Amino acid sequence: LRNASLEDAVSKLDEAALQRIQNPPQTTLQINASEICHSISTYLALKHSAQNAYEHVHHSNHVNYPDCANMLSFSKVKCTIAEYTGFEKIQNDMCPNTCLAYTGPYEHLQLCLKCNTSHWN
Repeated sequence: LRNASLEDAVSKLDEAALQRIQNPPQTTLQINASEICHSISTYLALKHSAQNAYEHVHHSNHVNYPDCANMLSFSKVKCTIAEYTGFEKIQNDMCPNTCLAYTGPYEHLQLCLKCNTSHWN
């Protein structure tokens, strides 16, 4: 952890993401657009569900309420939340047995150093 950095190649954060993380919002967030509020509320309600669940709700909303403001797509609502909050997801592969994360010096390993399980299992 001593050498951890948000700017390493493994974190895969673009310049805009780094800027948001390093300079988070300092004021209370005000969202005035109903489609954004609805999209974020739905995303948070489904936070432990698959992306597919959000996309089904998104489709249902579009079909059943065509005259209402449209919900944001899954990827757009994630980006909007990141823009508003400054939070970014950093995802790395891990050993299925949670021995280590395949990041930094372990990024190119094919087998876990501790349990010898395949990186790709």
